Amino acid sequence: MMLLAIFIPALSIMNRSAEGIGKTTSEMKQRKTCGEDGDFENIWKIDEGQSYPYLA
Repeated sequence: MMLLAIFIPALSIMNRSAEGIGKTTSEMKQRKTCGEDGDFENIWKIDEGQSYPYLA
């Protein structure tokens, strides 16, 4: 199971989290940012370039 966590450096005093480097707002609104583990057929939906991933 993939846990989708959003970390936006512009909204934080840090530019990285304990798990990696943050993504920009634009990057977080792209399906490819979630990698191949994101289940966009059954669990997640995204309006490419317009919204963050959300539960289907």
